[in-house]
Amino acid sequence: MMSLVQYFGVLTSFVPPFDLRSPLQSEGLVSIVIELLKTLERADELHRAASTAEHGSEEYRTARFTSSSTYGLKRELIRIVGNMAYRHRATQDEVRSLGGLTVVLGHCNLDDNNPCTSLTPEHHAMPWNEASSLALARWHAAA
Repeated sequence: MMSLVQYFGVLTSFVPPFDLRSPLQSEGLVSIVIELLKTLERADELHRAASTAEHGSEEYRTARFTSSSTYGLKRELIRIVGNMAYRHRATQDEVRSLGGLTVVLGHCNLDDNNPCTSLTPEHHAMPWNEASSLALARWHAAA
């Protein structure tokens, strides 16, 4: 699975004249990736709760969680979303309408289990997309 996801990460990183983002978007890649990220987040929440309830130890839970099958997968999926949305207004609007902006930014924690530790919210503010900037401001206000 990771090799296919990594392949899409590479495909979405091409720049003109080899930009493949529009054809991939028209095939529904963005919506599939956002839904997969949401599903993985729900699964990880259940896994964390079950591990903590069963073992009670934060160290055990963290060690077991980092070896789960989703570790690294979310990073690659977020890479695809970021590549697809980079200076591509239609994709930015789609990501925002699908709730993907908050899904991606929700992974920006100082936590080994969340892949976006190096990203800053300002990076995602998308100053050329006012609607996304407003959504980001609302997200900050709620946090």
